[in-house]
Formats: sequence, structure tokens, C-alpha cells
Amino acid sequence: MEYNWIFNEESFQCAKSLDGLTNVIECIHWKYEATDGNISGIIAGCNGFKAPTSEDFIAFEQLTKDEVISWLEEANDMEKLNLAAEHEYNQIKNAGNQEILPPPFDI
Repeated sequence: MEYNWIFNEESFQCAKSLDGLTNVIECIHWKYEATDGNISGIIAGCNGFKAPTSEDFIAFEQLTKDEVISWLEEANDMEKLNLAAEHEYNQIKNAGNQEILPPPFDI
């Protein structure tokens, strides 16, 4: 199973200006995928971030995908994310072998 972070043009919610810094990331909207190359299970989420100090600040234009992923991996329980994405993967993989049934008792 391979796991991937997915971002798009609207993934980064930034403050235009904050404490003399520009384009400060406040929230990152993401998707996380578990795939076998043919079938993908995808979950979505977002993480908020505290304002950095000027010493810790990295200009938005200088951020790399690896840097952003490291922040997200630090902010999330990766074991739980992997399990959730795998669950979505299995739901799709086994879709032809599942059905919804009413409870076998009076409700």
C-alpha cells in the first residue's frame, strides 16, 4: 500500500499580513490517499497552525512539499490516518461484495 498527500490550488489558507509577515499559513486543507496503484481510498481534512515567530517563519514562496508534509505528519496521528485511508480503500475495493441490511431485530 502506498500513501500520498494531495494538495490543490485552494489548500493553503493564509493571512495576507500578520505581525509584519506576509502570506502566513493559518490552515492547510489536504487529502490523504491509500492506493495500490489501481484503487485509491481518500480521506480529507485540515490542520490549523499557530502564527510563527519571525525567526521560525519560512516565506510561503520558499516552502517545499516535503516541508509541508513534515508539518502535517507532526500534527496528525499517522497510524490513524493510514487506517482511515485504508478503510476507504477497502470500501471501494469490496463495494461489489457488500450490501446494506436492516437489523435482524425489531427497531
